[in-house]
Amino acid sequence: MGRQEVTSSELTLDAGTRTERVGVRGVTKSWGGVRAVDVDHWEIRSGEIHALAGENGAGKSTMLKIIAGIVTPDEGTIHIDDDEFTSLSPATAREHGIALVHQELAYAPLMPVAEAMALVAGYSTRRGLVRWREVYRSAQAKLDEWDLEVSAKAPMRDLTTAQKVAVSALAVTMRKPRVMILDEPTASLSAKEVEQMHALVRRLRDTGCAIAYVTHRLDEIFAICDRVTVMRNGRRIWTQPTDDVTKPELIEAIAGRPIVKPSFEDLAGGEDAAPLLEVRDLTVGRFGPLSLTVRPGEIVALAGLVGSGRSELLEGIYGTRHASSGSVVADGHEGPFRNPREAIAAKIGMVPEERRVAGLVMDMSVRENMVLTSAGRYSRRLSRLLRRRKQRADVTKMARRVNLKSASIDVPVRTLSGGNQQKVLLGRWLLSSPNVLILDEPTRGVDVGAREEIFGLVRDAAREGRGIVITSSDLEDLEGLASRAIVLQEGNVVGELHGARITADRILDLCFQQAP
Repeated sequence: MGRQEVTSSELTLDAGTRTERVGVRGVTKSWGGVRAVDVDHWEIRSGEIHALAGENGAGKSTMLKIIAGIVTPDEGTIHIDDDEFTSLSPATAREHGIALVHQELAYAPLMPVAEAMALVAGYSTRRGLVRWREVYRSAQAKLDEWDLEVSAKAPMRDLTTAQKVAVSALAVTMRKPRVMILDEPTASLSAKEVEQMHALVRRLRDTGCAIAYVTHRLDEIFAICDRVTVMRNGRRIWTQPTDDVTKPELIEAIAGRPIVKPSFEDLAGGEDAAPLLEVRDLTVGRFGPLSLTVRPGEIVALAGLVGSGRSELLEGIYGTRHASSGSVVADGHEGPFRNPREAIAAKIGMVPEERRVAGLVMDMSVRENMVLTSAGRYSRRLSRLLRRRKQRADVTKMARRVNLKSASIDVPVRTLSGGNQQKVLLGRWLLSSPNVLILDEPTRGVDVGAREEIFGLVRDAAREGRGIVITSSDLEDLEGLASRAIVLQEGNVVGELHGARITADRILDLCFQQAP
């Protein structure tokens, strides 16, 4: 018998009553003698969005995997409605209405949307044969019901990141979930796409579904979540209605200490210092022209909303995108550079926006990733044994400098948290000593503690006389950090701010001004 489509009305359980849907009691889990989770009590109620906040390694993912049946607890019980379990399998969790929504569906790029959804929701069959017409009809009906402007016949590669995440969530709703676990669903989305995802999550909440929501974007917690639980070192610190918590209180609870935003500190070597980087009238596609000069100790921000051309222009400087006109001069080399190799030769380094795709080799070790751009120094006039010793000593020293939390420099970098992966990338460039360091979204998917450490490393690099060029979707990241902010709107420079005048409000004012 084929799986039947579930409508929104069928999903409605007991919206508004806020009864406990799933909870844990006295649950513990240890890995190699380290207590990852030790939670006395935690619950998610029907018809609520419940945020689970904490730094990477706080135990959030482990506890949610226990509820989803992926991890078996050492002690304690899991409660689903009126049923009690000492452990769950993924199949048992699904049977009881628990669904884990992955950030992206597992799919081939050319796979139609309907078939990607069917991988999660199940195929409609008759006498052992797939009813393809019904598969496509039910998928399109679900897409239309939730106002997602996507064709069930479209290949997955044609969808935006936001649409892929939404399709993943809708595919899960076709299994009639009572509890949905959303782990960083907006990590790679633009501001507009985040709003679209929030609308979808609210609609799911209003059907009576209980939603566990994990995000490092604290503004999201206050925008859509009803309650928030903070975890630290595997323990539940507290659970509060979001209306009763302020952002500073939440940050302090997550970090375990007050986080004081640094005041502006001018680290530049002065206007008389020779520039480390000169960009003149650089145009990349429809973005530009951009001109900027970066001197030793300067932290220059490219600020603007999504679609302003920030990342495209940075990639044009570094040579990962073709610049149609303009010039780039650094360390006696003149571009525009045709590829990153030429930029590296000009002593320019870059931490890209997508660290997993364009920055790190995920199956390589921490050590191998850190020395990718400085391997030459370990091959000249050194025996193999001395070369390896020198390399390990330098990487170990750098790992301490960036406060890398890793069991070893030999573990695959994919085993690290997002914040620690970012530290590996920063460590790579600090090890190779570029004059100019470009940082594209350096705190994306990073918790508040790691964010503070990353900005400390950026300031230290500027104090050492490097020039920094940075961009971030979180405009507050630039406050107290950047020496100058060049504000872009639709690829055009609309203004420039200096020092203490760089605030999120002033940047936004310029972003919404009429472009010249």
